[in-house]
Amino acid sequence: MWLDGNISLGNHRNYVSERSFLVYDTYDPVKAIAGLSLSCFFRDVMLSAGYQWQQREGYAYSAINYSAYKYNNHLLNIAFTWNL
Repeated sequence: MWLDGNISLGNHRNYVSERSFLVYDTYDPVKAIAGLSLSCFFRDVMLSAGYQWQQREGYAYSAINYSAYKYNNHLLNIAFTWNL
């Protein structure tokens, strides 16, 4: 059994990390990321479940006003691997 957690704070707009494994090239910058994953290993089977939360910042424009707003993205991953 393996438990992995991560957290990252700051402006992730046009940001490349992990030797180009993760690329955040989005219009709305990612301001915070937190995640947790749990992997269970058996003989020929691996079962993994993970959750990641992202806080992003968007912008709204009008003729007389400019305002920033924040919103959240939630990602749930489940993986099952069976080696024959």
